[in-house]
Parts: sequence; structure tokens; C-alpha cells
Amino acid sequence: MDRQTAVERSPEIVLPDRFELDREIGRGGMAVVYRAHDRHLGRYVAIKVLSADLSNTLGAERFEREIGLMAKLVNPGIVALFDSGEVGGRLFYVMPLVTGETLRMRLAREQEIGPVASAFGSAVASSLCTIPGLRVVVDDDGNGAGASGDEGSPANGTTTIAGRVRRSGSRLRVSVQVMSTSGALEWAHSADGTVDDPFALEDAIAETVLQHFTERSTGARTTHGTRSGAESSAARGPSGQATPASEVDHLADQGIAAFNKFAPTGGAASVNHLHEAKAYLTRALAIEPGHARGLCALGNWYYVAGVSGIEPREEALARGRALIYSALAADDRVAEVHCSMAKLALYHDDDFYAAARHVRRAVDLDPNEPEALRLQSIVYKILGRPDDAVSAARAATERMPDSAALWNALGDSLLAAGRNAEAVDALKRAISLLPGYGPALERLELARTRLGELDLALELRVSRMQLAGNGKRADLLERDAAMLGAADAIRRDARRELDALLKQAETTDPFQDNVRRNAGDRIVSGYAELGLWHEAMDWVQRGYEKRPGRLRRMLTDMPVDFRGLAVDPRYARLLRVAGMEDLI
Repeated sequence: MDRQTAVERSPEIVLPDRFELDREIGRGGMAVVYRAHDRHLGRYVAIKVLSADLSNTLGAERFEREIGLMAKLVNPGIVALFDSGEVGGRLFYVMPLVTGETLRMRLAREQEIGPVASAFGSAVASSLCTIPGLRVVVDDDGNGAGASGDEGSPANGTTTIAGRVRRSGSRLRVSVQVMSTSGALEWAHSADGTVDDPFALEDAIAETVLQHFTERSTGARTTHGTRSGAESSAARGPSGQATPASEVDHLADQGIAAFNKFAPTGGAASVNHLHEAKAYLTRALAIEPGHARGLCALGNWYYVAGVSGIEPREEALARGRALIYSALAADDRVAEVHCSMAKLALYHDDDFYAAARHVRRAVDLDPNEPEALRLQSIVYKILGRPDDAVSAARAATERMPDSAALWNALGDSLLAAGRNAEAVDALKRAISLLPGYGPALERLELARTRLGELDLALELRVSRMQLAGNGKRADLLERDAAMLGAADAIRRDARRELDALLKQAETTDPFQDNVRRNAGDRIVSGYAELGLWHEAMDWVQRGYEKRPGRLRRMLTDMPVDFRGLAVDPRYARLLRVAGMEDLI
């Protein structure tokens, strides 16, 4: 685009005489970026002119405050803001021109891009663009455009800032990371806000970026990034030298991120995520042994490793419990710690009410913590409040939309509420994020069955058998379907599975597993699936006699409709004895 074309597109833009307009180099929903020649400095600069609507909304006073904030970003590692002002009712500011390709061009070339700052307003984007040599893209509305480049490089001492903006409904989450010249994560921070007041979020991020670079240039410690909201204590490495507390937080974050990618049905690649998680968490705790989030995450690691057979079960579960309790002792103001305490109470100790207390505490500490919301959904479901369960689970997916476990929890709560068609959509989303995800496949099969879509339910059942290594059973199921139809084939397979479980229960304790659904739970489910309610109730009674504290979970936290149990008079009697009349 030549200069004449740019002027024709924006004829109202008349810059001070100091600047000679060259051409438009980017355009978004909130601003236009021009290349111009600065006669005073004798070099080209990038001038960002805000839209008329944004200029009016922001106002000169607010703009001057934000410009003042950005102008403070002056230290040996940051280029100062060149200039700012107002012309024709439009606000503008002048930045270094960093040559390079646009976001659209780079995405078309690479499909995936690492260090990108997605800017929904002025302050955050401009702050990032003032770092010398940053490969940053100013992208106002997700349609590309702006200024980007690689002036200088990670070999010439360039620091890289990677920014990310997530939007879900009216909520915004901005995450910023600073990468060192070697490419290692140096610092990270995130903040939440709403589209109703994005400027408050911009201020929070910009102030935090400013403090980080100020502290870095002066050698001061930074404590930003501690997700608990509590101030971090001083950390010391093996040499005894002070280590920035944020480094430990980043290592814990990396470990937790890797841990969240693990799924027992994911194969060797998934197990590698688990090993990666332990490496990060071990390193974090070597620097700061009392780091609550690190202790809690490593406790969760042992818990999962023991259940999955990656570590010796009993030793791993004991080790996991000890680490989680250590995390609680280190800092009882961390939401993730109370989430883990809730899972210990619910899945190990059969103490539902203790679990509910910890979940309530976790949500109070951090209403945006996805795992706390997921557990809150489970608590609501067990309490017989399915609509509240759905609301909590949906809130969790809004805060972390790329988590298969959270979408599975939403599908589970929708099934409990009888909203089977909606459950299908949620569970399909879970499986798209994590193909072969067993819990979601099982629940999706149940939803299809309830909707009368038996052919689709049969396909899912076959897939589950194959993924679990039961190829022979899958083949038999398909042969039965060809001869008898989907409904009878599924019923025959359910009977075969039930008979195998009953045989297993003759030699082992069917209620021993206190983490996952044990054989006793699955026997109850099998009888219920076949409509054999009295036989199912026999096993509910046995389960209560073996582990009375687990009865509420057995009746409300399994992906099977147990309401048919009420045809047996023992059902109401047992619930009264157990103090659970609310379920009658």
C-alpha cells in the first residue's frame, strides 16, 4: 500500500509536522498502525492511531495516565516510548518500528506461533512493543495487522514477551510470560477481568510488567505469579543464594500443565507427560522445599501414578497423602491444596462432608480455579442439586476450555440432570480434546442409549472395548449386533461383563478400591443396566455394610440411573438408616 492509498483510506489523519506519513502497515478493529518518518530522529517509526470510538471511550485523561505508565518502562532493557498526543480527536502514540511479517502471514506460514501478544486494547500491547527486539504482534481484534518483527535476535540479547488473551463470554484472562535470551521461562503472570472494564485489566498487567523489569534491572526479587495470592517466602537454592520465588512458581506451573495432559488411556505419549511433570515439580521443590503448590502437585502426581500402576500403589498413595498434608501445613490459603484435600476425603476416606468443606474453601479462595469448580459440581451432584452441578461444571469449562476432564465433568452433570442431548455435545468436546478418553466415551455411550440412539451407543461400546485391549469381546459384540440388532447385542455384552465381575468378586474384595469405581460399584451398575433392581440393591446393601461412608457416592456419583432402585423397599429404609432421607 503506497502513501496515497493510505491517505485515501484515512484522510482525516493529519500528524504533527515532525512526522511524515509513509504508509499504513496494519489495521484492526481498535486502531490503525502507520509507518512514518520522524524528521527529528531521522528514522522510521510506527504510529498507532486509536479509533474514534476508542479515543472517545478512553478519553484524554485516561490516555495520558496509560501513556505515563508506559513511559515509566525505561531501564537498560527497555526502549522508551517516543511520543504521544491527540490529533483531530484521535489519540495516538509513537513506537519503534520493528520490521517483519504480520501475524496473518506468519500463521499462514507456520500454522502455530509462539511469542505473540494478542492485544485487546492499548496499554498491554504497547508495553510489550517497547521491549527492544521483541517478536511481538499487535493484533487488536484477532484479524491480524499491527507491527511485528525480529529486530535484534535471542543470540543478540533479546528478551521475548509472549502474551495470550482468552475470552469466555464476558470474562477475559490475560497471561504474560518473559523468556530469557536462552529461551528459558524467566517470569510469568496472569490476571482476570471482564470486557466491561478491560482497562482495569490493562492497568494490572502493565503495572506488573513494569514492576518485573524494574526489579530485574535493580536486582530485586519479584513475587508475582504466586497463584495462591499469598506472598511467597524467600527461596534459596543449593548454593544458598537467593532465588526469585517466581522461578519456583513457573516450574510448578510447568509441572502442573504437563500433569494435566496425562490420561491413563493416552498411551506412552501420555505417560511421558507424567514423567515430565515430575521432573519440573522435583526441580521446583529442590529450590523451595516448602512451596505449597509444588508439594500439592507432587502429591497429586503420586496419587495418579499409584492408581495407574506407574508406581507401587500403596506406597505411592501414602506418599501422595503425606505431600498434600505437607502442602496444607505450608500454606492453607492455596485453592489447589484444598482441592486435593477434598479428593482425599471423598475418594480415600469416604468422608463426603469433609470433602464438601474443602471444596467450599477452595472456591472461596479462588472462584476462578477450574478444578475447584469441577469438584463443586461433583459435590452438588452428590447432594442431589443437578442444576447447580451443571452451572459449576460449565463455569469450569469457561475458565479452562481446553481441558477434557472439565468437559467430561460437564457431561456427567448434564446426565445427572437428565439433559442427555446437551451431555452429548459436552462429551464429544471432551473426546475431541483427548481422543480415546475412556470416562467420556462411557458417558457418551450412556447418553446415546438414553436418547434411543442404540446404533451409536453400540459403536461407542465397541470402541471402548478395543481401546481397553478387549478386542475379542469387541468382535463378539459386533457379531451379536449383526445377528440380533444393537439393543440385544448391548444387553448380551452387559450380561457377559456382569458375569465376569461376579466371578472376580468370588476371589477378591469387590469394594477394596477406594479411588476409582470398584468391582462392587460396577456390579451394581451392571444389574441396573439390565433392569435387575433387586439384585442391584443386594450389592448396594453389601457395599454399605462394607463401607458405610461411601453409600452417598455409590448412589449419586456413578454414571448410571439408580432411580429404579426405589422399587425395592430396602432402598428407602437404607437411606433413612444412613441419614440420607434427602435422596428418597
